Amino acid sequence: MVKKIFQLKILLINGSPRKDGNSTQLGRAVIEGAVSHGLTAIPEIYIDCMRFKGCQNCGTCNKNGICVVKDDMQSAYASLRVADI
Repeated sequence: MVKKIFQLKILLINGSPRKDGNSTQLGRAVIEGAVSHGLTAIPEIYIDCMRFKGCQNCGTCNKNGICVVKDDMQSAYASLRVADI
């Protein structure tokens, strides 16, 4: 038996405007398959529902790793940092 050293985390980022469309169903099937093989799913990110502003090229994130733009991406950054896949 192989001992798990760490748990891989998988994140689905959905950019489709159809929240329950084909892309979502396909993505969820991938997530279900990954979870059935021992990965942990992180709550999905729906880009179409988010409001975010583009990079302002201020360079702050290069200094401290944190974006100064306060938009819906702030909640996504945490998921992106945690996700392995």
